[in-house]
Amino acid sequence: MSSSTTFSGPWSKTMADFRKSIQTMPSKYKPSFDIIASDSGNITCQSKYLHVWETDSDIDNLIQLTQVICKVRSLATYVPQVGGKGRHVQAGTVIITEEHPDRDNFQRVCELLKHLTHGIGKDQLHGKAKVFGNIAVVRGVDNGRISSADGKYPGQAQEKALEAVSRINKAISRICKASRKDKIVWHHGPVVHFLNFFIQNTTSQLRSSFVAITIYSALDFTTNSIKPTDFAKKNRLQDLERLSAYLTRLNIFAVFISTSSQLLTSTHLNTYVYYWGYYINALLPTSLSRTHFHMAMDHLLTFCYRLHGASTHKYEASIVSLVQTHLSARTGRSYSKHAVSPSSYTKLLCRSAGKNEEIDTAMQLADAPFKPFNPGIQAFSRLYVGPGSNGTEFHITAPVELNFKSMEIRPCSPSPFRVWLALEGQDEAKVRVRTQELMAEVLSEVLRSGEGGMTREMPVVGREAKEAWKDMEKACLWALDGCMGSLPGGLEEKVKSVREMMEKGVWGYCLQG
Repeated sequence: MSSSTTFSGPWSKTMADFRKSIQTMPSKYKPSFDIIASDSGNITCQSKYLHVWETDSDIDNLIQLTQVICKVRSLATYVPQVGGKGRHVQAGTVIITEEHPDRDNFQRVCELLKHLTHGIGKDQLHGKAKVFGNIAVVRGVDNGRISSADGKYPGQAQEKALEAVSRINKAISRICKASRKDKIVWHHGPVVHFLNFFIQNTTSQLRSSFVAITIYSALDFTTNSIKPTDFAKKNRLQDLERLSAYLTRLNIFAVFISTSSQLLTSTHLNTYVYYWGYYINALLPTSLSRTHFHMAMDHLLTFCYRLHGASTHKYEASIVSLVQTHLSARTGRSYSKHAVSPSSYTKLLCRSAGKNEEIDTAMQLADAPFKPFNPGIQAFSRLYVGPGSNGTEFHITAPVELNFKSMEIRPCSPSPFRVWLALEGQDEAKVRVRTQELMAEVLSEVLRSGEGGMTREMPVVGREAKEAWKDMEKACLWALDGCMGSLPGGLEEKVKSVREMMEKGVWGYCLQG
């Protein structure tokens, strides 16, 4: 049966009902559904296209980009030559960094490229792009600036957006030429207004080179609901409707991907990266991990003293005074922000420290003290898409219609939208093991890519980091020990586990080196 067959199933408000509608699809439509799903998935993972990534530089983004960079550097295209032997051209990719008021994502991604390629990069486009071989990093826009109803931005934001379109055009064109690609797959973040703006304002040649788009973490597809994520709050109905119109006009599709639809249910990197607290030292340079290390120590201090406050009935300035008494000012000054703020120790916040999710986060950070800017591992939803990925073995790219007003979904063709779903038979345990294996492969690739073809040596934790941790640990243990005997039995055992993890977790092992 031709894949051009039209079909539409019943509307569903949950992914459980949506999966049932796929399973009970009439046999005359199922072959067409399967063909569209297969073709869409293959396009999304096709290495013959140039893949463009819009990204943040949170810690999960950096690890996902590490996977992409390792993959791209292992790929090449054979180009025949007239009257002579053909040659292999190195694959390429373009990384667009979101502008952010609190951090320089462009600089952070460039630091990652320096670490992985051992190169310093070449500045282009007045310093707003940097090229590492066939990999280009280019500044994007601040997605916090929302466009108006006509798709334009207010004031100077319009000029900045047009400048971003121009430099992205140039970066893509140059990498397409260098890597011998003429079509692109665009992987976008949760907020889509700049994607619409780019499609509207780019050149007709580049616009026509689009073959597919993925959008990660804009929608959350859980068993019991379909809803926008917190990261996609800037998306308005008109943005999604405009995107749908552009996709239809260009005759391409956009795939919504999320951690929930792939059964990546843990919110901690420790779950998916073996010995995360140790191997982060190989995956990321200290210049990138240091900020997350400081944030983790600040979090652990605050957590421990909140528990202490709840058990001793002391709050706000009284607890800050205790922190300042027991934490070394010399080592703690560089990172203690929330831990020395009275607003961190209200009665409500102190009492909430005993919640399971707070205990779990403290356990994770005690084992691997690297806190992300935002909770979760949203960028890991991208691990199974992109050039050369084998994601179609374990996922289906279902053709769907989405009602963005009522947040309903149904199988449908023709439609400009797809949803990337774990195949039937997959479960959380299988996904966890497979992702751990994938991350182990990425780590092996990084370790093999030392300068001059040598194997990288594992970096040793520096003296300043060791001293800061030991001082923080001492202050935390004092606070936790002061809670013992006044906490409920079940909670006291959990707190003891946090205490033990601080001393004997993976990070504790690292400090012995």
